[in-house]
Amino acid sequence: MDNRLEWQATITQWLEGKRSIKQYASELTQFFDQVMKESVYPERAFFGTNKDTISIVIGNLYLGVYIHSGKEKGCSIIVDRTFIGIDGVICTPVLSTLAIAEHLRQRYV
Repeated sequence: MDNRLEWQATITQWLEGKRSIKQYASELTQFFDQVMKESVYPERAFFGTNKDTISIVIGNLYLGVYIHSGKEKGCSIIVDRTFIGIDGVICTPVLSTLAIAEHLRQRYV
């Protein structure tokens, strides 16, 4: 997931059909740059799009996602610290998959 120019082009192409947000190409690119900076294992991450989303995933975990429509519309990113005092930003805890994996390993080995 280190070919930045390739996924930037994918964002631009995805936005071609989305007139209402096309002007935010730079902000979306910056958002996904930040997602990669926050990632512990960026080389394991996969970037992709579908009809309504742009996302970076590792396994079945969304590290960062932009959802274009529906109830969950907006951007989400998993980080290791809480954002305080930023209008429109909601922080909720996410259980660590590493902690769960370690617990399972100790229990079944």
